[in-house]
Amino acid sequence: GTKVCLAHVGLFRFASFGVFGALKQQKACDMSNIFFDLSAVCSCFINSPFQEQFRWVCESLGEEQLLFGSDFPIYKPSDVVEVVKNFGFKEESLNKIFFDNAMRLLKI
Repeated sequence: GTKVCLAHVGLFRFASFGVFGALKQQKACDMSNIFFDLSAVCSCFINSPFQEQFRWVCESLGEEQLLFGSDFPIYKPSDVVEVVKNFGFKEESLNKIFFDNAMRLLKI
């Protein structure tokens, strides 16, 4: 029942987080208590050669496992919101990333 949040989706090691997506697809483990936060990491990869790959890894983890994080005070939260909105995630995923998943994690 322990909930775990893995920060920054691994940042520059994000490809190794693809193993969680593979485990989820194979139903090899229960991923419902594992979350991945996007704290500022989208700001590092937007408009870079890694943007598509990073988004693919995030989508393999599942939109229901992703959490928004601003990495304040390093980044201004409103700037990071705009980056995530423009990163290429599906529109229906954004409400989960920005709101629903945190509510579920925190049992609010």
